[in-house]
Amino acid sequence: MSDRRYPTSSLAADYCRAGVGLTISAGPLIFLNPITAVTYVLSPLAILFGLFACRTLLRQMTRYEVSGTGIRASGPLRFEVYWSDLENVELRYYSTRLDRGRGWMQL
Repeated sequence: MSDRRYPTSSLAADYCRAGVGLTISAGPLIFLNPITAVTYVLSPLAILFGLFACRTLLRQMTRYEVSGTGIRASGPLRFEVYWSDLENVELRYYSTRLDRGRGWMQL
């Protein structure tokens, strides 16, 4: 069995983005008394950045276990996928350079 999780160092940038977004959007709503039009613009942004911060926290708290029977995520949101239940798996590579030397994969 193999245990995997997101390292805190790789999530630090997401935490910074969520903090800056919440400061810019929720800060004026909390500390100032903005006009209604500004409130309608900043409120959805504050909710969006709050959800992003929650999702980043869930990533940090989740541990993934890969075994011979399947993949299991344990943490606040738990799920399990058995290898026998999979019918199709696709792996795609997205290159960020013309020589296809760098990029990322999506499973």
